[in-house]
Amino acid sequence: MNHSLLNEVFYSECAACGCKIKSFDYLCDDCFKNEVSFVRFVCNNCGYPLEVEASSCKNCFVPKNYSKLYVACWYEKYVREAIKNIKFKFAVKEKFFIKNILENYIKSNRFYGYDLVVPVPVSFRRRFMRFVHLSEMLAKDIALLSGAKYSNILYKHRYTKFQWQYGKKERMKNVKNSIRCKVDTLGLNILLVDDIITTGATVNECARALKEGGAKNIDCFILAKGHFR
Repeated sequence: MNHSLLNEVFYSECAACGCKIKSFDYLCDDCFKNEVSFVRFVCNNCGYPLEVEASSCKNCFVPKNYSKLYVACWYEKYVREAIKNIKFKFAVKEKFFIKNILENYIKSNRFYGYDLVVPVPVSFRRRFMRFVHLSEMLAKDIALLSGAKYSNILYKHRYTKFQWQYGKKERMKNVKNSIRCKVDTLGLNILLVDDIITTGATVNECARALKEGGAKNIDCFILAKGHFR
């Protein structure tokens, strides 16, 4: 049964306005344009998402193990809802929605020249708490769209508590030396992928592990940026 036939029999309602949409859609076209807050302004030096464009920002002076940061959108409204539904409710429509966001972002930010696309790892214990590991799903999609190789080479060698429980300094301590790399990354150009970034402590720790393995350059792609108060 193809999608067009399914749309004749079944249909969905837009999560924002309630209008009739295709069975595998999450938002209608108008709501997708109006309700998804794509990142408009970034630091021209480090790529950190900002409310206004700037040549440099305070994050430029924080020690980082990665070179460039790409963030697609803000962790708000329907993006936040979709991410939670994918992780904890095995949502299907939301997967198509997230892939649509990814495709729209990659059209203007082409990820070429990377040897590996690597997801931020999850612990063995946490892997059984969630239906889908979004960082892995995103990394596989980016690898497919960019022609790079997907490789799950990072792993957590010790359990860490959820980052949302801590302030910025405590988050850095929580993940410090918790990530290791399974293979030699000597001379490789790597794109590290995660679903959400708030302070950047987790991706910075992952980049450290890749850097210690000999990686030549590490950039990061994050689906959504959370607001940290």
